[in-house]
Amino acid sequence: MLFHILITMVRRKKKKKKFNFLTKVGWLETLRQYYDNCVKHILNSVINILKKDKTKKFVWVETQWIDLWWKEASKDEKETLREIIKEKRFEFILGAWCMSDEATPTYSAIIDQVTLG
Repeated sequence: MLFHILITMVRRKKKKKKFNFLTKVGWLETLRQYYDNCVKHILNSVINILKKDKTKKFVWVETQWIDLWWKEASKDEKETLREIIKEKRFEFILGAWCMSDEATPTYSAIIDQVTLG
């Protein structure tokens, strides 16, 4: 299964930095290994950056990673994320467990992908 993490950091001065991470979970690492080795650090870093710099925004796609992060997060980390979300600086897009594969040829295939994972 193909997972994507799309990260967008936006500055007030209209300068944009975009980062796109692409991996095939289960190819070299399990879902858990990939989370522990990569995704957890991305989320922690981004949340710390957003906490310190109110000019930045962040967009996240797959809720499965947030679910894993949330289960391990401290009370303070959860509260920080809540605040950043309320400020509309951390945004969930698509709202699915995983992002649809760009190779899906039809609208119904995209719905199946986000519904079934």
